[in-house]
Amino acid sequence: PIRIGVSTQADNISRTLVEYCYFTQCNGDGELISSKARQNVYRFNTFESNPKAELVLRHGSEAVVYGNFFLNGKGGVRVREGQDHYIYNNYFYEIDDRAIYLQNEDSDPLDNINIGFNTIVNCSEIILGGSGNDKPTNVTFANNIFSQPDDQLFEDPTGTETWIGNIAFGQLGISQPSSGMTVVDPQMSKNNEGFYGLTANSPAVNSAESGYSLIPQFDGMDDVDTDISFDLMKQNRPTVIAEKDLGCNEFPHTSLIKPWVTEENTGPSYNTSTATSATKYQVENNDLFIISPNPVNDLLKLTFRSSDKIKAHLDIFNTDGRKVDSLNETSISEELSITRNVEYLSPGVYIIRVTYHTINSSVKKIYSEKFIKL
Repeated sequence: PIRIGVSTQADNISRTLVEYCYFTQCNGDGELISSKARQNVYRFNTFESNPKAELVLRHGSEAVVYGNFFLNGKGGVRVREGQDHYIYNNYFYEIDDRAIYLQNEDSDPLDNINIGFNTIVNCSEIILGGSGNDKPTNVTFANNIFSQPDDQLFEDPTGTETWIGNIAFGQLGISQPSSGMTVVDPQMSKNNEGFYGLTANSPAVNSAESGYSLIPQFDGMDDVDTDISFDLMKQNRPTVIAEKDLGCNEFPHTSLIKPWVTEENTGPSYNTSTATSATKYQVENNDLFIISPNPVNDLLKLTFRSSDKIKAHLDIFNTDGRKVDSLNETSISEELSITRNVEYLSPGVYIIRVTYHTINSSVKKIYSEKFIKL
């Protein structure tokens, strides 16, 4: 459903950010996202039950894929062309064809591909692109967990991969590297949501090794987790590399391992307010206010951009339509900011609905905006 860039202009910088999206049953094309430009970031998305499609780094370089869930589909990430790609901190589960596929292409051969701190469980092979004349070069696997494959963990090696601090459990499919891969049970267990995390005795705890590349920060884009300071659930990781855990999640799991976005909390129906009489109100779509930061941990700031003085009443709803907070009517002028502490809210998606009218009019208007509580 998404193409970013075009093949003939793949060297151009795009710096597109795709985040907090839910992709399911996207069967119109094999490339669920087709990345065809430089310096794009894909994070905090859920790719679930896509039997014919996968995220594809098709043309262009310097793509960053981190903090995503890839669940129950054809593939996870296919890297066809380009250099300096980063696939970090992702969770792959029950991928049918290939969790990660590094292709052997002559049009723009792969080089400097960095794959680190991922958890890959119950998936088909990771294809390494060894067959052909244009093998991927400078490929690094660092501090990943590969466990319980459908058949075997890896296929088609180049023989030049760099392995740093990985755990593999199951039939390898390749000769075990002389270093950088320990064959051992990672001792993970499922939580109540059905997602695997580490246990106290896991050999993955406090076992990360140095030598991996940091994620680049592109000018003008939102901050990325350049040095893997956080895990998949945004739980702090230790600053000392040797104290970081392998895979995408730190133990103990202070945040429940589960996708940030699901079918239940995304989609157009969750960007509208609850039913209201159309004879008394007008629904607005005029960017009345800006929410920052979004996502938010504790303090939520609303900056209004109305050129008229207005009176407004604010309500916060969860995705079930239940009101969880309100702010009494207040007078608002241009560039006024309101700060609200939402630390008490559970992680999830919420809707702010503002019912307002200008000082000189009794006609009430409604504006709604969505935010994510971490």
